Amino acid sequence: MRIRFAGLTILLLTVILNPGFAKVYVVSQNHPEANDKNPGTSREPFKTITRAMSTMVAGDTVLISNGIYRETPVLAHSGAPGKPIVIMAEPGSNPVIRGSDVVTHWEYETPGVYSTPWSQSPLASKDRIKQLGFAVYGEQVFVNDQLLKHVHIAEELEENAFFSDRENSKIIIHLPLPTRPENINIEISTRTNWLDIKGDYIVISGFKMERAYATVQKGGFLISGNNWIVEKNDFSFSGGGRGATFTGTDGIVRNNNIHHNGQMGFSLVGRRILFEHNQIHHNNTNEYPAWEQGGSKVANSVECIFRQNNFYDELYGPGLWLDIDNYRNIIEQNTFDNIGFAAIMIEIS
Repeated sequence: MRIRFAGLTILLLTVILNPGFAKVYVVSQNHPEANDKNPGTSREPFKTITRAMSTMVAGDTVLISNGIYRETPVLAHSGAPGKPIVIMAEPGSNPVIRGSDVVTHWEYETPGVYSTPWSQSPLASKDRIKQLGFAVYGEQVFVNDQLLKHVHIAEELEENAFFSDRENSKIIIHLPLPTRPENINIEISTRTNWLDIKGDYIVISGFKMERAYATVQKGGFLISGNNWIVEKNDFSFSGGGRGATFTGTDGIVRNNNIHHNGQMGFSLVGRRILFEHNQIHHNNTNEYPAWEQGGSKVANSVECIFRQNNFYDELYGPGLWLDIDNYRNIIEQNTFDNIGFAAIMIEIS
């Protein structure tokens, strides 16, 4: 079996390091001159990633500087051989794509208990809710960057927890006394995805993506296409869903940190995908039942390589789960530590 990835990597590095091939745009949210009407230069940068991605064509690169980007950019076009579209953190920067928003309007209920309007409907179907129950819900509330416990019923509400009151369309939080909402930062997950990439010859590198409002079998990060690279990213707190969904042919997933996602770390479907040097841990925070949960789930994969990854502290499910129709894959030199069910699970393959 011959599986080749090195040529794609060298080609992409050549394009990134040689600005003569195409344009290099800059997004700098905190720059005093940032504006989406700008030309996207270092002196006059774009303000949003969405604006930059709408401008890019094959061969272009966009550099994203520090900031918390509360948006869901969608890329629905492709690069080309020798001319990939590159979306990456500016060297030395750590940009964050966040699926939550700051909420400042809170109404007093009882001592320590406050509520805010909440009208988003469950994203899962009624059948999935009936099958899986509470686990499918993607609500998340963060107080000073700490995730509150999501309780099932109002009677279970306790300090540092919240309840989604769907009948009255509000979220209720319980803060420890004498804490008041106006003195702290409170964020609620509202966007279902961080990035949605649909195209070939794409590079995504250097982002922290967190706090999505995803649900069962949906990824906070989505990529589908051919000849793409996803590297050096952090995917976490996807609500009730997966951290990332990788689909396509001749892709590379490497040096990513995938953790604390509601259902599982990642799913993968494709041919000749190289998955290496990734950290996968502390997923299925919503404690899904055995149907689908844990570190990962792989299906319909052919000639993929899973190499030198570290799966650990997956207490509610398998580490690497190969489900249906997986053929001629290689699993080598991975480590598995403190896995609740099976380190490697090969099911209908």
